[in-house]
Amino acid sequence: MTTKICLLFAAFLFSMPSWAEEIRVSYTFPSVVTDDCYDGTVCRPWHASLEVRRLPTFPVLPVRVARILVPVSENVVSWTFIPGNATEMSFTPENAELLRPISKPYNTPRPPARQYFGEEFPSDWVGAGDTLNFRGYKILQIPLYPFRMKSEGTAVFITSGELVIETEPTNRNAKELFRKLARDTRDAGIITDYRERPNETYPEGVPGYLIIGPKTLVGELNQSILSPIINEKKSRGLNVEIANLETISPKKDPKQIREYIKTRYKAAGIDYVLLVGDKDMLPWKKVQSGLHDDGDPVPTDQYYACLDGDFGSPEEFDWSCEVAVGRVGVNTPEQLSAWVDKHMQLVQIIKEGRTKQIFNFGEALDGGTFGGRNLDWLETGNGGEPKPPATVGFPSYTKFTKLYDSRDGEVSSEQFLSKLSAGDFHVLNHLGHANATFVFKSFMSSLMTDMPKRPAFYYSEGCYANDPDEDNATITLVRLPKRGPAAMIANTRYGWYEPGESGEGTSSVLHRVFWSMRFKAGIKNLGFMNHKAKEIIIGVTKDPTMVYTLLESTLIGDPELNLGI
Repeated sequence: MTTKICLLFAAFLFSMPSWAEEIRVSYTFPSVVTDDCYDGTVCRPWHASLEVRRLPTFPVLPVRVARILVPVSENVVSWTFIPGNATEMSFTPENAELLRPISKPYNTPRPPARQYFGEEFPSDWVGAGDTLNFRGYKILQIPLYPFRMKSEGTAVFITSGELVIETEPTNRNAKELFRKLARDTRDAGIITDYRERPNETYPEGVPGYLIIGPKTLVGELNQSILSPIINEKKSRGLNVEIANLETISPKKDPKQIREYIKTRYKAAGIDYVLLVGDKDMLPWKKVQSGLHDDGDPVPTDQYYACLDGDFGSPEEFDWSCEVAVGRVGVNTPEQLSAWVDKHMQLVQIIKEGRTKQIFNFGEALDGGTFGGRNLDWLETGNGGEPKPPATVGFPSYTKFTKLYDSRDGEVSSEQFLSKLSAGDFHVLNHLGHANATFVFKSFMSSLMTDMPKRPAFYYSEGCYANDPDEDNATITLVRLPKRGPAAMIANTRYGWYEPGESGEGTSSVLHRVFWSMRFKAGIKNLGFMNHKAKEIIIGVTKDPTMVYTLLESTLIGDPELNLGI
């Protein structure tokens, strides 16, 4: 059977029997006519609704990522893209800049050297497709390129094309992670252009929440320091379990921990996992991203969240996570108790509706690049020229306070802490320099005494702010009694930016898509916002710098937390 469906921009599709052997999806790529496009002038003859791909040192091009939810009863055999009529034009490309770490010492890893020499680029209308596995479903992501450089001064553009996907039947019951739950089918189709409407009626199922940690910290389900959090989640209908690390893996083996999570995911409907303990108590998994990091692999909790594959190489990484993972880096009951108190204060603030104040803090990244510009794109979505994927900004009822370095002067640590403490802020977005003991232009000694007592959620793009090899800034701030964030996302290794005024680094792309998962896709929980953003981005590019960035961005805090914005 064949079904043909037309998409204008990014409309969602719903009708397709699960026994189909062919899926056809038509795409439209809007163009613009401009007198400014002539030989020798940089111009963009594609419409602003198309996303812009900036591969370092190569021409800036538009891209549309096709995202197809393959029926659970089918496997993908092949796909073909049939382009529409092509129009040739004179065109002078704009090349993207080489990415740099936000804070770079002399031994910083650099992206592979590449350069565009005027050859045909890209070499095809489609990029390398990526098949993601999510709870027994397959999501096919294929970048479509409606614009191609033919030589240094000429290009061709198509305004339409059709994607044809050949499938074959498979035994759905043999899929290891297929739980036959309605919420799995719904979650699998959140971001797709095409999705099946299953013939079966699956039960919704009760979401499960698994806590893993040493018994000396987490105790037992009926007697735990975490009882306030456990009781609050149970009151909303979640099933909560505690598993002691000594039972799961006496040798603290990441593989055994991951296998236990997979077992409980299937048997108990686990959707959320909270890891409790610092690196000595509960290990991180270190993964080689492909960015010259053989001697310094990237610590990541993506390994515990995405349950397909073995993470042996970048080509085999699993980017569609079955469970959402967060971590609390504590090593004493007192530290865990302090975090629980602060987390519950934030939960109460959310219930009271005090969730509309946002604080953006942007630093100078170099002499000509200022972080405030990229942070502004969090508010507006795809205003300006950010990289794909397309996003939406914060809702109009939120209020932003901004403190940015500029050519007119730089902000001091004292100014930052004073401004932050003066407001009733629910979220802090940060783009700037950092290391394991320094963030927000401040050393830990200042932050531990001068941070506001109002608990909130922080997101930083800085380098090494969440380095688990040290008792780092992120872990310390989250467990800090009565002050600082109750949850924070930060990098375990380098953050990356694109120098100049026209680009956006990989860390800022992830930051922007993270918030769009809340306001565009409707995902409410911090953990899944973080994981789903990575899934979206990997469909656009598997550039080594992006893979590195997606691995390192990790949540310290409760993965099920709904910020209420």
